[in-house]
Amino acid sequence: MENDTARPPSTSRHRIQSVLFPLGPLLFLLLTSVSARGALSRAEPPTASPTAVIRTLDRSLLASMKAGSRAGFRARYHILESVIRRTINWGAMLHLLIGRDWGRFSPQQRHRLRQLFIHYTIANYAHEFSGYRGQQFHIVKHRHYPAYDLVIARFNEENQRHHTFVYLLQEVHSAWRVVNIFVDGVSNIALLKSQFQFIVKKNGPAGLLDYLTRSIRRFETRTGSDRNHTS
Repeated sequence: MENDTARPPSTSRHRIQSVLFPLGPLLFLLLTSVSARGALSRAEPPTASPTAVIRTLDRSLLASMKAGSRAGFRARYHILESVIRRTINWGAMLHLLIGRDWGRFSPQQRHRLRQLFIHYTIANYAHEFSGYRGQQFHIVKHRHYPAYDLVIARFNEENQRHHTFVYLLQEVHSAWRVVNIFVDGVSNIALLKSQFQFIVKKNGPAGLLDYLTRSIRRFETRTGSDRNHTS
């Protein structure tokens, strides 16, 4: 089962959808779900501000684009890996994606799911952010709320088009972590959630683990896309 909605927002390939997605309901779902699991910890001030976290992430995405096809997939993956690993709240995101089906996963399957999802996410971004033609990220706004922060960035392309990235962050163990990304109003979690839950309902936890494994392999071996998007 192949489905392009299970990818991060495409930038270098100009495939970003401009359909608006209502932020309010998703933010409420996200906050109540994460808070219910006790994912927030505010015992100490965070070591880096939300805007600093997003600037670091955006710089790594641009570095991957600048490396481009000449560097190859593995080099882009290496550029992105450490930043993405420490930027995303993987536990909260997986709980939101899997929903009620979380209980169907054994402890071993949950551990395997986390590792595969991290690998899948990094590979996905390394595949998509693979060509540079002068694009730039600019942070335009930071909004603080009691339980979360929003950082809004604009992604400017060489043809004067732009896209709006809204990063939703929460403070976890004295560090800010991303729990969702909206691009032009479209939620990354909304795109993935229905697909992941459909796979689990149809093929069980093993089916989702197999899907992620095959997707990672596809990203790693899709060399044709590298040749078609030079830096």
